[in-house]
Amino acid sequence: MTSTGKWAGEYEAMYGGRKVSIEQHLALGKGGPDTCLRIHFYTDNEQGKYVIAHVGRHKTNKSA
Repeated sequence: MTSTGKWAGEYEAMYGGRKVSIEQHLALGKGGPDTCLRIHFYTDNEQGKYVIAHVGRHKTNKSA
């Protein structure tokens, strides 16, 4: 059960009227979900943009 499994909805966002994956992320810090920051984003290649969808605590996964 990973981000594409049981908690897939936590790794999607609405953008341009459709659901997009926000699995891409940057991680700041080390350790567990309470000691690191995650920045999840979508890459809009057509517009040449990175769309920030979530900044905060580690999203749910098999170890969080």
